[in-house]
Amino acid sequence: MSSVRAVPSSFLQSTSGLADKVIIDLNNRDFPREYQPEDFLDSLAVATQQDIPNAKVVKALNNQAMEVFNCDAATLKEAGIQAFIAGDDESAKQLVSELLNDIGLQPVDFGALSNAWLLEVQADILRTYMFATGNALVTPGLIAAPRAEPRFGERRRGTY
Repeated sequence: MSSVRAVPSSFLQSTSGLADKVIIDLNNRDFPREYQPEDFLDSLAVATQQDIPNAKVVKALNNQAMEVFNCDAATLKEAGIQAFIAGDDESAKQLVSELLNDIGLQPVDFGALSNAWLLEVQADILRTYMFATGNALVTPGLIAAPRAEPRFGERRRGTY
């Protein structure tokens, strides 16, 4: 796991030992109060993948406050706490999903590693809410809506 807010080559003498390893990037960048949105289009996870091209980087756990991990797996599972993951290697994402299940979190596949920047921005939104309200236990979640017959027409494929 990497939680240093920097690419590995900036703090390791050599990254060769990380080749073919699964790296879970749970970083969020520092959140400056005066930022430009384009500054956030490149994720730390993608930068880590570029830094160690032979590794299998998976973005995960960056949206969970550390207080969530005070709970045991059964409590987290019962609460339905979700964890988003993004990565390009399916076997690495499967391994991370199994680890998340083991600690009681429900993995939600957020697609390719190129989507990791969205998870980092989401974490900025959650952290801003936490700082504003003092509620450190807010977590991201997708609540499934009940299925019903469409009343206003169908969504066109490829739109959201």
